[in-house]
Amino acid sequence: MKRKILPLLTPILFFGFLSVLLVWALIKPPGVSSGAEGRALAQKPVKDLTDLPALIERCNDYVADQFPMRETLLKLDSAAQIYTGKRLIRGITVDAEGYLLPQLYRADPAQRDAMVFALDDQVRALPQADFVYAVLPQKNTMLDSPLLDGRISKANHQALCEALRRVNGLHVLDLETTLTARYSLSERRDFYYRTDFHWNDRGAFRAAEALAAGMQEQGLLEGVTLPTEADFSWDELGGTHRYLGDLNRRFSYLFPTQEGIPHYTLTELHGVQYFAGGDTPVARETLIGSGLADPELDYNKISTYNLGFYRVCNPNARSARRVLILKDSLQNPTTDYFTELFSEVVVVDLRSYEEPYDLNGLIAQYDLDTVLLMFHQNNISAELTSFLLQ
Repeated sequence: MKRKILPLLTPILFFGFLSVLLVWALIKPPGVSSGAEGRALAQKPVKDLTDLPALIERCNDYVADQFPMRETLLKLDSAAQIYTGKRLIRGITVDAEGYLLPQLYRADPAQRDAMVFALDDQVRALPQADFVYAVLPQKNTMLDSPLLDGRISKANHQALCEALRRVNGLHVLDLETTLTARYSLSERRDFYYRTDFHWNDRGAFRAAEALAAGMQEQGLLEGVTLPTEADFSWDELGGTHRYLGDLNRRFSYLFPTQEGIPHYTLTELHGVQYFAGGDTPVARETLIGSGLADPELDYNKISTYNLGFYRVCNPNARSARRVLILKDSLQNPTTDYFTELFSEVVVVDLRSYEEPYDLNGLIAQYDLDTVLLMFHQNNISAELTSFLLQ
């Protein structure tokens, strides 16, 4: 009897395991997103028999994305690849010093042309405001890793700068060129978190310094004494906090979470007011540094989240300029620098912007005289184009 059962034991266990997974998959609620991959997961497809091949493809995506223990299996796969010394793991390059570098894509020329066309229209239509576009550097290019083909990022950077410089009346600040000329590779490595897409406060501060100097060179801050590092309070949070980088999250934090976390703040907060909307001031911690008390920090907790709208007023600022900043997340740690420099700073992230004003309305509502656009060199923002076309 045993001899008859033993050959069947393996297939019985195998199909039993599959049956358990099938029942588990049917009863568990579907996942919404994958922390390991940083993307939304496929949801249960709508039955549409008019396009059977597409329905089959959506079903395959759903089964693959909602497979039980999927995140655990991905973590095990990542751990195996890290242990064997792989340098390219699920689209992320691990350089020799442990910096995680994201995969880059060539920018769409049509999207770039549409954005520049819309920006050109606004510069012409709003002569009462000075327009400044700061092309922010991207981590891969600044670290210049020999493991990466830098041609894509360099092509994106060159094409964007050339297109922007064709806009008459637009002040273009190429911060990648400025920062790579001013700082050594070793210094630039200290500008970035090892396990995050973003720069740290030190890198953001140096970029803000270069941006302000560029504005001054182009006649926009004449006679203003620009802030320096000595004008702010600096701390190192890395000894007391763990850093949960967004690229490390894709690997379930298998890479070290102890790294340098430089942090700067305004030295003088007297008279500075923060607004989340409307005319009622809110506490600074509502907008800036809301998570600094947490033992585990991330990019947003240290500076600010990608809020659709907030503004800061500083009657003691060095310049009387009133600035609207249209931005992506690389701008987040620069707000304190610009609060020291400008008397009013209105910050808008168009991915979550819900205020009733278009560009002209914002300028009129808050009596702004400068529009500062801050986007990294590979980011041709569709939301920016749509906003400029309003």
